[in-house]
Amino acid sequence: MEEIEAVHENSQHKKEDEPKPRYFTNEENIQMWEFVYRFVFDPKEGIVEKIREPTPHTLKFWQKYIDETGSKRNVGSLQSRYPKLIKTLHKMPFGTEMKLNLSYSLDLPLEEEFLKTAKEEAFIWMDENKNVEAFEMKTEEQLQKEREAEQLRQQLLQEKQQSAQKKKTPTKRRSSIAKNVTATPTIPATPSAKRVKTMFSKEQDVDIWKFLFGKIFDSKTDKVQKLQIKGSSRALWKEYLGAEADSKAVSSYCSHYQTIIRHLHSMPFDMRMKADLYYALHIPVNSEFLALLKLKTEVKMDEDGCIVEYNSEDLKEKLYCQADSEQKLDPGTDSESDVHDDVDGFSADLEEVYERRHVY
Repeated sequence: MEEIEAVHENSQHKKEDEPKPRYFTNEENIQMWEFVYRFVFDPKEGIVEKIREPTPHTLKFWQKYIDETGSKRNVGSLQSRYPKLIKTLHKMPFGTEMKLNLSYSLDLPLEEEFLKTAKEEAFIWMDENKNVEAFEMKTEEQLQKEREAEQLRQQLLQEKQQSAQKKKTPTKRRSSIAKNVTATPTIPATPSAKRVKTMFSKEQDVDIWKFLFGKIFDSKTDKVQKLQIKGSSRALWKEYLGAEADSKAVSSYCSHYQTIIRHLHSMPFDMRMKADLYYALHIPVNSEFLALLKLKTEVKMDEDGCIVEYNSEDLKEKLYCQADSEQKLDPGTDSESDVHDDVDGFSADLEEVYERRHVY
């Protein structure tokens, strides 16, 4: 018994002295993705949300991975591995739905190779950069209809080829088939609730920003203050929607927040208001807007690309609404856009605030 224990200790010591593996194995890659997925998909609610802080780009996220999985990898190597891991998601042995969930939550552009396969199993809505905005998995009935339509198309194509070879005119039978061939099944106008793809209008986005600005402005001090809770917090959007709002509605706003913060720079607000929102909500600043902002005032940024310090007095001017072209709107003229009318009213309400407040 003592001899066995001695051999065991020596062998264990030997294992500990062995160098850590240099290359990541496929099993490690799978384990890493499965860990990330825990922060992407909520099985209780049956919905996918944009991932929250800390994200897989941070050391904090991978330290949690080490603590929970017992990985022997260095936390820095795991963080460095993640950008490379992203490029292999489409090759991982996961189902299409799981890959789409991850792509949506992490804002990962879809690879052409995977996109072709994914479109066979799901309806997908994407932006110009091929980031998934929403998707809906096809039902078995929809897939069956597509298979039948494809069979009919193949049959028609075969008959046409035979006809061309024999130089014969089309028969009634072929004409009948042609009439029955259906086009690609109609894609639903909006995806299912699981993806929570609410079609938010510009007016709704303006209302959301009005609500957020009300949360960051302190009327007692006439200053903008950092929001005490995260912009993606469920409690925040529960407050916005009201106590009767259901869980899916709240989740849709949590997800939509992650979308609208990427487009704050193009909202029809003046530069000062945008800077206030970027600062108080700790939103990474759009590079083009930042360049314009630096022409007006000195700006200090943190490593995440968020504003740490700026002088809003340098941006003080009569509050006006801006179109995407950054041109001033004449408040005395009728706008063709309802959203501009709405924003003009908002601007008038805030004008007094801007005249009397001081933002450090």
